[in-house]
Amino acid sequence: MSETLGFIGLGAMGLGMAGNLARELKNQEATATLARKELYVYNRTTLKAQALTSNQDLNIQLAASPAELAAACSIICLMLADDVACDSVLQQLQQCNLRGKVIINHSTNTPEFAMAAVAKLRDAGCAYLAAPVWGRPDAAAAGRLIVVPAGPAEALARAQPFLAAHGRLLPAQDAAHKANAMKLIGNFTLFGFVETMCEASAGRTCWPFLMHSSQRLPYRGMRCA
Repeated sequence: MSETLGFIGLGAMGLGMAGNLARELKNQEATATLARKELYVYNRTTLKAQALTSNQDLNIQLAASPAELAAACSIICLMLADDVACDSVLQQLQQCNLRGKVIINHSTNTPEFAMAAVAKLRDAGCAYLAAPVWGRPDAAAAGRLIVVPAGPAEALARAQPFLAAHGRLLPAQDAAHKANAMKLIGNFTLFGFVETMCEASAGRTCWPFLMHSSQRLPYRGMRCA
């Protein structure tokens, strides 16, 4: 099945990810002698899209709205700031017929948001995949992200080549909210590690002062019971 792709959200991460998808479509044209395949993109600030649309080597079409993009595409990718932004875009997408389409959300969302999105889109005949990513914008542009895909197996199979364009895929989960839970747990673990290292570095810097200070510290001379 030949898919038509759309990407919504061209921020620091989304810009590089959309470029990866455009190059993947270009490669598919070359290897399978397919007809010209365009990537449809939308961003609230159209100026950010110019870096992509001005690239003559990539087939990119700027959509006027999320609904216009959804009408033209069979797979719609999101990379937005938070649950509120994603919910706003999903409401706009639901203005058109989504039956048979797949929505891939790369944003960092709460598990509760994913469960609500799955329920809403199921009624519309649309599959919802969560595929949050780990990595910085430079890794996104280079296709070196870590992707956590989750959702219905049939939709994952349709999306697999395009998910792989972003980097390394972790084992797929069977429910979208599980990927979001994994992402949040990973973030908290990473932040905790960074904070621990900062505390250790600060303690290492202060330790000579504590050892050699002429000031009498409150705990000096105290004994343990």
